[in-house]
Amino acid sequence: FPLVSIIPHVGTLFALMNLSKESKAMIDVLLIDDERHFLSSLAEGLELYSKRLNIIPADNGDKALQILKPAVMDVVVTDLNMPGMTGYELLNQIRITHPYVPVIIMSANCQSSVANRLSGLRIAQYIEKPLELGDMANAILSAA
Repeated sequence: FPLVSIIPHVGTLFALMNLSKESKAMIDVLLIDDERHFLSSLAEGLELYSKRLNIIPADNGDKALQILKPAVMDVVVTDLNMPGMTGYELLNQIRITHPYVPVIIMSANCQSSVANRLSGLRIAQYIEKPLELGDMANAILSAA
């Protein structure tokens, strides 16, 4: 008789454990790259890789700043070499308006001068292109 009364409680406990695993907060990620095909592929891949990632794409720095004005992102991921506003300029603006938002830089330009220039700008991580989807997703999850 006591065993029967415990079984519903065990089921409730497992349901609560599963609920807590599934209710983890979404991570809003602003993803910026001027190469639209790469941007859409990376955004789609990241959302498939982790259901916790909500990717908001922008294909240039100006659009990224417009998105950031009314919104708060958990993480920003940007390319460095873009026409118009460069990733460096964008990063400087983000540091003024959103100083505590983690920023991940991705670039195909891995020269030591790039690393030196980024060293004082408090980036969360630098990822070299071509990049691995899992590495990028893990960098975002770690930064958030």
